[in-house]
Amino acid sequence: MDEHKYVINLLPYHLAIKDFDYNAVVDWATDRVSKGHETEGILMLATFSKPVSTYEIKPYIRAYLREQKLEEVEGELAFFALIRYYMYEILDGREIRKVIKGLYDLYFHEEQFGQGKDLGLVEFYLLQHAWDDLQFAQLTYYYENATLENISSICKEKAQEWLEKYGEK
Repeated sequence: MDEHKYVINLLPYHLAIKDFDYNAVVDWATDRVSKGHETEGILMLATFSKPVSTYEIKPYIRAYLREQKLEEVEGELAFFALIRYYMYEILDGREIRKVIKGLYDLYFHEEQFGQGKDLGLVEFYLLQHAWDDLQFAQLTYYYENATLENISSICKEKAQEWLEKYGEK
């Protein structure tokens, strides 16, 4: 999956993502226009100059989402939807390393959006550290029996377990 598609799939949750990359939305829109995929919403998003003003682009993102019949989701609902989205991305084998980093970042917001509940993100926090260790030191103490060869499979297994336990919140 190219980076632009990844960003646009997260667009309905942009309000729940700290430091959402609105510049990537402009890149995506510009790319779509260059390929002849023009809608009113895409054309408007493509007109923004970078660095994008978050305040200025948000109304146009809302308009694009309405145009596509997508709901803008925020707060706890967005948090859970975003985690579910990431879990399905892992299971589909799409940019697992990047998704684990996203889950790692969400781990630090778990208490805020999970209202103090354990949302099972500690596994992905540990997997992020394990992957870093394996990538740079070929050894990790964060996740027993993890290797560079099997860490993607471990991530998929943990994503499936997460969906079974938390997926319908």
